[in-house]
Amino acid sequence: MIDAEDFNYLAERVVANVPLEVKSTRGGGWRHPWYTTVGWDNRDEVFKAEIKQGYVNAEDVEVKIPAKDAKQETLDRLGIKAATDKTEPVVAELHEKPKIEILSRNLRKIGSDADPIGFNGNADLSGGSFVFEPVPAHFADKGVESAAPRDASFSGGIQEQFQVGGIPKNERRYLRAMDIVLTQERPASRAVWSDDPSTGGISFAMGYTGSFGPDNNRVFISKRRRFEPQAEGFDPLEAIRGNDGTDPFDKIHVCTIYFLSQAGRGEGEDPDDSWTPYVEHHLFWNLNHGSNRMEDQTFTDPVNFNIPLAGGVGTTLINNILAENNARVEELENILNAGQVTGKFWTT
Repeated sequence: MIDAEDFNYLAERVVANVPLEVKSTRGGGWRHPWYTTVGWDNRDEVFKAEIKQGYVNAEDVEVKIPAKDAKQETLDRLGIKAATDKTEPVVAELHEKPKIEILSRNLRKIGSDADPIGFNGNADLSGGSFVFEPVPAHFADKGVESAAPRDASFSGGIQEQFQVGGIPKNERRYLRAMDIVLTQERPASRAVWSDDPSTGGISFAMGYTGSFGPDNNRVFISKRRRFEPQAEGFDPLEAIRGNDGTDPFDKIHVCTIYFLSQAGRGEGEDPDDSWTPYVEHHLFWNLNHGSNRMEDQTFTDPVNFNIPLAGGVGTTLINNILAENNARVEELENILNAGQVTGKFWTT
């Protein structure tokens, strides 16, 4: 007999690391915040997801849905007696249990009928090979075959490598996926170059986009074909050239939703009610979110350059300024680092 502590640990690891087949998990019991279920809607003939309410800073989370899918509770809160345009988007809150449509444009293909997601060039510039999203082991075991490797030569075109011992086509299954993402809006920092009338040259300072204060920033759920993690911070030199800044939001991966076809069916097709949905959860707890800047403020006086604009601030001019003012670059980097706005999620 296994004791309760060991069982609970094992169950937690399984839930955290194995995609759940939704059709087999419709039982009672406790479900963590952000727990996502997926089912087929016979009326609209699409899959729809429902996310158990979770909170960020004890605030409810929004999601845009078509008016036809809004509960009466949502319409009442918005002061809408009846939606005349059923496709018009309305903003629901997760505690209202909205149904989130999953459309074909939300999905990506994984496996033998997938499109490449990148290209690795050869060091000698003669060509390279296409990169495909790997098939998760859970679905490879169920009959989803990886995409055949493809090489490309700048002189000979694209060549698909022959795979030995692949899954027979009448047994092969196909995979689709999408990601659910949680986004918290916040202010962002930007490098600002401007004309300085007092000197006839240009000046550099930090600027901000977005709104300061928690009441001015939304937290919401969105659908993505593929979740792309954010880069941390920004490159000071790129920001000085006016090409970079921090994002006006932070985002975190809630879950990945997969759809698995029947054996021998589904190549190149969109999922229908014969496909099986699975959910791989990445988020399990309510969240806090904070930013290192809570209000708009001036951190330093602008740095002035006594060089004419010559009709505008261009990349070539700025590059020349930086090349001739190496001592000033460090000063600019200090301004950027002091004024950079960053944010993060955490759990308690």
